[in-house]
Amino acid sequence: MKKETVELIDVLGAELRAAGLCFGVDRADDMAQSVLRRVVKRLGGQRVYVRTTVRSRAEIERAVVRDFNGANLAEVARKHGVSVRTAYRMLAVGQPVRGGQCCPT
Repeated sequence: MKKETVELIDVLGAELRAAGLCFGVDRADDMAQSVLRRVVKRLGGQRVYVRTTVRSRAEIERAVVRDFNGANLAEVARKHGVSVRTAYRMLAVGQPVRGGQCCPT
């Protein structure tokens, strides 16, 4: 089964128009078109990664560090939607490693 290609610009356009209407913007279509032109100008032709959450990586890192108790890495990773390896890296940043040297950030 072939995956359907989703056009980011189409999704953004629909969501911007819907948000404009919900918030009572007089010219929601004009606003959406203006934003889309700016997005295309900044990102047109590039591969773009879209996170699975609106939370920033910094927010997720803080939550992983906060929730980790020394024995629950898999649970914390699952809770915050990252791999165990990524959670481990988030915990290791700034921590001393062999020889007392610090991991690069």
